[in-house]
Amino acid sequence: MNNEIVIHIGLHKTASTTLQEFFFPRCQDVNLLLAANREVRSFLELISKRDSIYFDAGKAKEIISKHLSGNKINLISSEGLSGRPWTALLEKGLDHRSNIIHNIKAVFPEAKIVLIIRRQDKYAISFYREYLKWGGTKPIKKLIDLEDEFGSSLMPIERFDYLPYARRLNNDFPGKVLILPFELLVENSSEFLSQLTQFIGTKTPPQDLPKNNSTKLADLGFEISRLLNYCFRSYLNPGGILPGIPEKDGARWGMRSPVHYIQDYWPGNGKINPNGEIATTAAELLRTLKGKNEVLDSEFKLNLKEYGYY
Repeated sequence: MNNEIVIHIGLHKTASTTLQEFFFPRCQDVNLLLAANREVRSFLELISKRDSIYFDAGKAKEIISKHLSGNKINLISSEGLSGRPWTALLEKGLDHRSNIIHNIKAVFPEAKIVLIIRRQDKYAISFYREYLKWGGTKPIKKLIDLEDEFGSSLMPIERFDYLPYARRLNNDFPGKVLILPFELLVENSSEFLSQLTQFIGTKTPPQDLPKNNSTKLADLGFEISRLLNYCFRSYLNPGGILPGIPEKDGARWGMRSPVHYIQDYWPGNGKINPNGEIATTAAELLRTLKGKNEVLDSEFKLNLKEYGYY
């Protein structure tokens, strides 16, 4: 009887969808659990949205237990388990990661945790592109306030500081946390996937992961997207003049800005101006966190210097 639980928690913008669609399903002896299943989604929403004061671990376990395999490795994969991306925007700094870690541990105290991180400057640009895709209207310097002393800005710098997050995970799941840099996947996918499957406890299947870099959005495209978003009602801009495009997200209907659908077809080369506001803000974010990244590398042996984290 194999009751092993592995939980892949993200981060966002680190190829989670690619792994879920093209890699994890090919791994032998793995029972893959994703939010596409309604009951799995209910379990994930309980874990990620319920305050730990009110969290009922027994109810969450009851929901997910019927989908667990007794003779395979149970792999739960959801980037939302590293904190919903817009919580910090809507609640001025909070991202609920502490509650999520508490709730995971309450249900699966012996779980293995997989966390994929990404160099903060590249992560910030990719995150900002996603923010605009969902209807955001703030310029990047107002979204990521590097001078916010109290962590109460729309997207506080703490969201990009991986050190305390990694420490908390390692403290709650000692010896059962795998942290991998996204850059290793880009530069040496075979080594990345080998480390991942070894940790999961399965063999690396033959794979040919697609290169998902369809957007050609650059500085002008970012700015046009941001301005267009003012016109349409969406999750991140409920006061828009025009209705957005109706779309169902899970069990709920909402509206999206048309920008969500046109970004991937934007003409251009996708190169960010190194002297523009987007690139300089991202670069300053990385400079601010270089010291933390060096400590993170020292404690977790991630070879981050090779990828320019410090």
